[in-house]
Amino acid sequence: MRPDLLTPWGVRTLSDQAYYYNPFMYHCGAVWPFDNAVIAVGLQRSGFNVEARSIAQRILQAIHATNDPVELYMVLPSLWIRSPQIQQEWVLVDYFYASSIQAWTAAAILYLTSLLLSRKIAKACSTATSPGLPLISAREASTA
Repeated sequence: MRPDLLTPWGVRTLSDQAYYYNPFMYHCGAVWPFDNAVIAVGLQRSGFNVEARSIAQRILQAIHATNDPVELYMVLPSLWIRSPQIQQEWVLVDYFYASSIQAWTAAAILYLTSLLLSRKIAKACSTATSPGLPLISAREASTA
């Protein structure tokens, strides 16, 4: 994943190297949790499970920090903040005009959480003993 798009709290809508980069505008560098869930779905379906899980963790950490399922948020260079002086490279900032509670972000939270838990669930199911009952996926069941 490219560092000009990937932040500690998710993937930006536009590279911070792009001419039009302006995280104060909706789709010019802000981070949208729902868009990141779609990215994570694509990565997981393409076999990039580590990257998908990394995005899920980043988004859920940001949602936890904002304390609401926000529509979007900004990740700004700390040098853009005059006061207080911040030692880390990037800062998570609430987007003033964003909806503080967004339904599609709530849906993204459910998906991203299930993505993180899926490995643990699969491992638990594979080690559970259920004599005579094979474990099959919903897709396999629908074609049987």
